[in-house]
Amino acid sequence: VGNADALWLFVTNSWTKGNKDEAVERMRRCSWAIREQMADQIESERGTAGTVDSFADAGRSIAVEREWDRLDEDDWPDAADWLKDQFDRLAALAREVGGDPT
Repeated sequence: VGNADALWLFVTNSWTKGNKDEAVERMRRCSWAIREQMADQIESERGTAGTVDSFADAGRSIAVEREWDRLDEDDWPDAADWLKDQFDRLAALAREVGGDPT
């Protein structure tokens, strides 16, 4: 999301599924867990430009990201594999820090 030269993934939360304060705290915990457990997937500060608190207040975690050239069709399978792997890691992390990641 958000950049033609990078693939980004992050955890988001719907305020309608519960108390906003609880959701903000969950996103804060997710961001700290991403920094601790997935730092190898944060390529630049672009996905983390802002504070953990500002992202949590907006209803999302910091992002993991990978640079890519969307015109390089030979890289598409690797990019798809990366997306699936990071999705699985983020979903497991979200469950670990606070329930269902949907």
